[in-house]
Amino acid sequence: MSLTNGQKKALHSAARQAGLNDDQRRMIQKGIGGFDSAAAAGWSRDGFIRVMAHYEQEYCGGCLRGCTPHYWRDQARGAGPNDRLRFAIRREAAALPEPMTPEQLDAFLSRMSGGKETDVVAAGFYWLSRLFDGLKALGARRRRELAAEIGGREVEECAAALATAGDEEGGECDEEVPF
Repeated sequence: MSLTNGQKKALHSAARQAGLNDDQRRMIQKGIGGFDSAAAAGWSRDGFIRVMAHYEQEYCGGCLRGCTPHYWRDQARGAGPNDRLRFAIRREAAALPEPMTPEQLDAFLSRMSGGKETDVVAAGFYWLSRLFDGLKALGARRRRELAAEIGGREVEECAAALATAGDEEGGECDEEVPF
């Protein structure tokens, strides 16, 4: 997949505004964005944004034509598309009955992906979403196992009563619920 026509136009327009020739533009694209050409298949959204932010900050005084001041810099500083998912994964891992460390998360991801992905920070959306779903299933299974060890139905009924305690009177429970 290559850049869209709009992205190509924006990239070339920014390079012209910056006063760069084609060789200089390609050098910046490769060094900062990680892609040789606007038509190349190896581009990423983050790489495109980093190149645009570089043009804006280094060559155009913080404002490219057609954009508000520091638009691309703010885009580059913003969260990446997978950051919310990584945050949800860390939250889910911390909520487990036995919380996982970042190293354990990396090992779990590696096992799930068959060694294709070994780092949660660098993983793509597909494996991050699989990891999130796996953590949710693991947490549910561990909570069921814990409930069975402690007393089974009584704990589950107590948890249900606590969940509805704000809705009606009498939703109290004498036992302490482990989750």
